[in-house]
Amino acid sequence: MTARRVIVSGADSGYFRYLKRAAESVRARDPARSCALVLLDLGLEPMQCDALAPLADAIVEPGWDYDLPDCTTLPSHWRAYTARPHLPNHVPGYDLYMWLDADAWVQQWDAVEQFFAAAGDEAGRAGDTHKIAIVPEVHPAYRNQNEARDEFEGVIRAAFEDSFGEETADRLYRKPHLNTGAFALRADAPHWQAWSDALGRALKGHPSRAGVRERPPSRERLAEQCAMNVVVYDEGLPAVSLDPRCNWICHHAAPRHDPETGLLTEPTPPFAPLGIVHETMWSKSAA
Repeated sequence: MTARRVIVSGADSGYFRYLKRAAESVRARDPARSCALVLLDLGLEPMQCDALAPLADAIVEPGWDYDLPDCTTLPSHWRAYTARPHLPNHVPGYDLYMWLDADAWVQQWDAVEQFFAAAGDEAGRAGDTHKIAIVPEVHPAYRNQNEARDEFEGVIRAAFEDSFGEETADRLYRKPHLNTGAFALRADAPHWQAWSDALGRALKGHPSRAGVRERPPSRERLAEQCAMNVVVYDEGLPAVSLDPRCNWICHHAAPRHDPETGLLTEPTPPFAPLGIVHETMWSKSAA
C-alpha cells in the first residue's frame, strides 16, 4: 500500500516570494501530484494566500506549540521553528512528511523521492520506517569544510551553547551538522516527540541548582536544528544521511551553472545536477 505523502513549507509575508517559488517548483516537477503540498501561513497577507491557494492542497495557520511568555512579541515566522517538530499535529492525516524550507526549491524530483524512500515510503518496510532522512552540511566544496571552517564552527558552537549549554556544545559542534531545512520522517516515528521535548528544553532554559549555572530560555534561530542534532547524536534516534545534492546549502558553496542543460550543479566534478537548491543566508536570489 502506497504511503500518503505530503510536502510542507511555510513563510510570512516577507518570504512570500520564496515560498511561492518553492511551491511552484514542487508542482512543476510533480505535475501528477503524487504527493500533497500544504503551506503554513506564518504571517502571510490575504492576497498572498490567494496567490498560493491554486498551488496548495491546504494552507494552515499554526499556533504556538509551546507556552512561551514572550510569544506575542516574537516574530510570526518564529512559528516555523516551533511548528517543525509538530507537523503531524498541524497537518494530520498523512503517513510520511517532508519539510522544505521556503528559501529552497526543487530542481530535480528524484531528490524528493530519495527523501521519501529513505524515511520509509512503504509502510510495510520494517526497519526503514523510523529513520529521519536528512542531509549533513558536508561537501568537499563547502566553505565550512575549508577556508571558513573556524567561522562556521564558531556559529554552530554558539548555537548549541545558547540552546543546550556548554557541555553539549563541546560534544556536538564538530559533528556533521544536520540541516533541518529539508527532511522526511514518518508520522509514527519517535523522532517527533523527542525533537519536541529537546526544543522545549532549549526554549524554556533551566533554573540554577547546586553546581549548575542557570541557562536562560533560548531564542537562538538554530535552536530547533540543534535540537534535532541532539536527538540523533545524543539520544541515538536513527537517521539516514542523504547526498548533499538533495539539500545544497548555497552559502557554503555557490552552485555551478551548466550552460548546456541550464541546470545548477555541484561546483566540483563530476558536476552532478542539484536536486534541491537551498538559498540560505546571503545566497538568496531575487525570486
